[in-house]
Amino acid sequence: MKPELTLLIWAAQLPLVQAVVAVQGALMQVGLSGLAGNCDGLPEIKGWGGRVARAHRNMLESLVLFAALVRNLVDRLTLANTRLAR
Repeated sequence: MKPELTLLIWAAQLPLVQAVVAVQGALMQVGLSGLAGNCDGLPEIKGWGGRVARAHRNMLESLVLFAALVRNLVDRLTLANTRLAR
């Protein structure tokens, strides 16, 4: 497997880990009943739980651009290898 695709797979798994850690931080501050109920009055999560939640949202926004970049790079490398093989 190409290193670019390996990095994309690892980058796709990171938001899952961040989501679990962010939920754990929110659970410690708000509790299960607060998270399971209506989230309109949910207080802002502070400390490391809030930081992980913000990092998770940032990673989700960046992942789309990173996936497009890797896809473009793999396509270009594949096209270059095809031209060299002829």
